[in-house]
Amino acid sequence: MDRCEQDLVVFSGKEHSRCFKYPEYLNVYRAGSPKTLFMGFFRIVTIVIFPIGCLFATNFYFSPDHSSLWIVPFVLGSAVPMVVMMLATGPYVHSIKVRLPPSVRTSKEELLKFADNTPSNTQLQIECMRVLPWPTKRDVKFGLLRKYRPSFKRGLSNLEYVPEHTGEAAKYEGTWWHNVIKNFLGRFMVDNVVLDRSSAPGVWPKMWRQIPELGSQNDPEKKMGEERRPLVMANRPQRGTNAHTRPLAKPGSAKR
Repeated sequence: MDRCEQDLVVFSGKEHSRCFKYPEYLNVYRAGSPKTLFMGFFRIVTIVIFPIGCLFATNFYFSPDHSSLWIVPFVLGSAVPMVVMMLATGPYVHSIKVRLPPSVRTSKEELLKFADNTPSNTQLQIECMRVLPWPTKRDVKFGLLRKYRPSFKRGLSNLEYVPEHTGEAAKYEGTWWHNVIKNFLGRFMVDNVVLDRSSAPGVWPKMWRQIPELGSQNDPEKKMGEERRPLVMANRPQRGTNAHTRPLAKPGSAKR
C-alpha cells in the first residue's frame, strides 16, 4: 500500500477523513548536497576576501616604505568578487516545493494532470542561497515566473520572478535602482541538468516547460504592461478636439 497521510478536510461544515498520498508542500526539485555545498563554499570565499583585503590594506598606512594611496585600490579590489557574485549571479536554487490542492494529493494520476497544466496562482516555495552560504526560503507564484538563457546581460541565471507592484511601489517602477533591486531579488539559477532527486520525479520538467520565455507573448511583465495600458475607444475623438479633429475654442476667445 502506498504511503499516505490521514488528514481532516472540512466539507460543508463536516469533517471527513481522507487519505493523502502526497504532503501539502511537495518537493519537485532538489539540486543535491554536493553541488549546494560547493556553491556555498564559493560564496563564503568571495565574502571572506573583502575583510582580508581591508586588513591587508592597513599595512600601507602604517608602513613607512609604502604609500598610503594603495589603501583605496586594495579595498575596492577586494570587494569586486563579492559585488560580482551578488549582482552578476542569480541565487543558486537548492530545492523547490509546490503547494498542492487537496484534490491533487490523492493519487499520482491527479499529480501528473496538475503538472501538465499548472494553474498560474500555484504557490512555490524556493530555497536558494543568495548572499549567505545557507539556503533561505521565498514564496512565489508560478504564473509570475519567466525563463531565459544565461547571458552577459542577465548574468548566471535562468529564472526570474516578476512581482506585481501596486500602490506606492508602482510609481517607482522603471527607475534604475528599482531595476537593480528587482534583478538582485528576482533572479534564480535552476540547474535542470542535475539528477532528479525530488520526491516526485518528472513533475518539475513538466512545470518548467510551461514557464514562458523572456519577451514572449505570455511574458508576465508584458501582460501586466498591457493590462495597465489605457483603453482608447475606436472612432472617438481625443479630449479637447471635436469630431473633425479641430481644436476646441477656449472660453472667451471667440470673435465679438
